[in-house]
Amino acid sequence: MSGDMSQPERPDFSHVRPAGSGLDPYSIDAPRSETPPDLPGVVSVSPDLDTLLDVVTADLLVDAAECVARAGTFHLAVSGGTMVQPIYERLMYDPLCRSFPWEKTHLWLVWEAAVAYDAAGSVFHQIHETFVLHSGINLEHVHPMDALASEGAAEYEATLIDMLGERPPEEARLDAVVLALGEGGAVAGYQCGDEQSTSNKALVAFHPATQRLTLTPACIGAAGKVLVVATGSEIQPSIASLAGGGGGPIAMMSPPRGKMKWYLDAAATP
Repeated sequence: MSGDMSQPERPDFSHVRPAGSGLDPYSIDAPRSETPPDLPGVVSVSPDLDTLLDVVTADLLVDAAECVARAGTFHLAVSGGTMVQPIYERLMYDPLCRSFPWEKTHLWLVWEAAVAYDAAGSVFHQIHETFVLHSGINLEHVHPMDALASEGAAEYEATLIDMLGERPPEEARLDAVVLALGEGGAVAGYQCGDEQSTSNKALVAFHPATQRLTLTPACIGAAGKVLVVATGSEIQPSIASLAGGGGGPIAMMSPPRGKMKWYLDAAATP
């Protein structure tokens, strides 16, 4: 195990809570509605997008610091798309996020389209322009998917197994996975029904119908924490369906040994 294992300084997020409230400044949560949707895991409802960004980035920062202190590295898998882009930008420009341990972070993709890396629809292009160019992350710790390669799924799975195998057995998993819930319950590159065609043992799969390479529900569900972001009124029907017992890909991704946390804004909340 390499790296400085000393306990990192925890960032000061006391501004998130009213002074004198008596609440733990590291127990960060957004204001909740009286009856948050009944979703698997913990549900955080923010009154607006700006508050949601504060909550998500604070959680990621604390999670990363704790993982580095415990295991020496932080393995983060990120999704692409416009819903999560403001989170990634906040991690880059918010002064409170400057202590994020990028030098100890491994950056993985949740999914990738079958396009060139420099194409507009490439998740790696989005992540490269946002994180790789500005964070100071070790380039050897950045793991793009090659969805155009015939053996892309097998190669990415082998890299995952190799990198995570360097950690203690109890830490041989992704530490955090950031997902964005789309319309109709689409998530992590899966549409409703796609997850049924995926092997329970595979970690990575290619979907010819959507031309996407994705981490499987089994891989995502094995993570230490799954963060599900849902914002905007167009997502509200999907949240209502899930809260009413509807299935979909996200139902296969709840981590049995980790935890799932939902980050909703008021517009997405039924």
